[in-house]
Amino acid sequence: MQTKIHHLIALTGLLALLCLPIQTAHAQLGERPSGSTATAQDPPKDLSGFSIKNKRVRMIHSTDNTLEGTSKYFQDRDPWLAYQRGKNLTTREFRKRDGIFPDVAKFGGGLVDGFTPKIVANDQTSCVGCHNFPYREAGAGTNFAKTGGEGRNSPHFFGGGLMEMIAIQNRQKMLKQMDPNQDGWIALAEMNGATIEIVPTTGADPIVFGHNGDTNGDGKPDLNRIHEFWYVDSAGKRIPSATSLNAEGVAGYNFWPVFWGWGEFNNGLNPSNRVFYHDPFFSHGGLPSFDPTTNADPDGDGLTGISNAGAQQVFSHPSPEKGL
Repeated sequence: MQTKIHHLIALTGLLALLCLPIQTAHAQLGERPSGSTATAQDPPKDLSGFSIKNKRVRMIHSTDNTLEGTSKYFQDRDPWLAYQRGKNLTTREFRKRDGIFPDVAKFGGGLVDGFTPKIVANDQTSCVGCHNFPYREAGAGTNFAKTGGEGRNSPHFFGGGLMEMIAIQNRQKMLKQMDPNQDGWIALAEMNGATIEIVPTTGADPIVFGHNGDTNGDGKPDLNRIHEFWYVDSAGKRIPSATSLNAEGVAGYNFWPVFWGWGEFNNGLNPSNRVFYHDPFFSHGGLPSFDPTTNADPDGDGLTGISNAGAQQVFSHPSPEKGL
């Protein structure tokens, strides 16, 4: 009797293992619009219901919510639909017809030595190729080749909007301490060496972000490495050729918190969620984006457009496609 029970337990365990792939292996996420009544002549079907049903249609960017079908129209009239269309972009499998992979598995980027490639680019057809735990969400994933032989993990990006909000708010709090006349940049005369710290919530210890000065005389502001800097003239306009506070014509500097980073040696990598999206799309899929909100800087101060969601963008990471 005991032997039969052991055999039954073993058989039950084997059946459970055999059933696991059936339970967890959801359908892939490419565009499969047809349902159970589809014939062989119809587009591909997916009875699980997990695949994307709508065709890929570019949503035109606009700041006018009266223009039907544009981004601002959906964001104001039907924000949940706008959200779902955006989420679909992270789960859609892109194909040759979309322009993916002009040069499969090429090397991209560079390490601090100046010649070693950082990453294998053009290596994924979809964001979920890396970000897939939990499946079909913006989750974490396995390691992939980057920076060194050990690679690095693909982190989740849940809460990315909150991260960006905190980064923008922290910059405003820092400017209140560093920019007495509140003209939006720090003049050389305003660099008094003061410690810059922010108390995140009542009763918490302050977070120190560096000092408002150049105490070691290296020509760089003494804020910590999460920030990127650019140098400006007496009108607060960016001087593209300037790489130091000591450069000719420099009257001060401006800065931005680069809150997206993945173990980079010197600083973060992406200064906004818009860049966090169009940068990996180009790196991993070879798909260049055109984003005027990120690219346009008509007044030359280094700050570009403001997204429909209210997030300030910065010049340093323009989208790969420049438009017509």
